[in-house]
Amino acid sequence: KGLAALGETLAYVDPATASRWAMAITDEGRRTSVLISIGSAWLNQSPTEGRAWILKAPLPEETKNNLLQSHNEENIW
Repeated sequence: KGLAALGETLAYVDPATASRWAMAITDEGRRTSVLISIGSAWLNQSPTEGRAWILKAPLPEETKNNLLQSHNEENIW
């Protein structure tokens, strides 16, 4: 839990570093959750970099699509 909590917190400050930390999480479900948090934070901070990272992230395609779609819908207004 410690690495996961650190990764989720770090996602909002330094998503690049957080993504490296996340890969050290051995529980796949927890790692995926942290990676989703990182992707969301990165999209909010820097949409272009966040999108590029999400497309390469070790996440299921459906999860990637949901993250990108969610961000697009939030930014319509």
